[in-house]
Amino acid sequence: MTLGDAWVTDEDLTRARQHFAGGIPGWVQPVAHGIVTTTDDGTKTVQVASTLEHRLPAVVLASVIGRRSGTATMSVTLEQLERAAELLAPAEAALHWEHPNLWTWRRLLAESHALIEAVFVDSLADPLSSEADRLLRASLT
Repeated sequence: MTLGDAWVTDEDLTRARQHFAGGIPGWVQPVAHGIVTTTDDGTKTVQVASTLEHRLPAVVLASVIGRRSGTATMSVTLEQLERAAELLAPAEAALHWEHPNLWTWRRLLAESHALIEAVFVDSLADPLSSEADRLLRASLT
């Protein structure tokens, strides 16, 4: 699998997900994941929240920022977000899916935020890892 490949079918997307997951020892697929931003005045906003329907973006972002398993909130640099968007871009060829994570990541790269956080939730029964985690979980209902 190369970066320039287009992932058109569900099988392509599954192979891509398996490829990235295979590169992360101890990978655990979260039941929910997303991005929360914080402005200079401290306002936190859930930018994108996904569940198991969108598994590929979780493993792509995790591969870039070093997440393996466990409910956690992790800071994301613009460079990391840009790399994750680059790695996920071939999924856009699957026209039968929407790509809210990829579209959000690209939008965030053009905006200014004091902090960008990735939230990964292994189980909704897990204790909250942060205020960003609380907001992400609340957005799922």
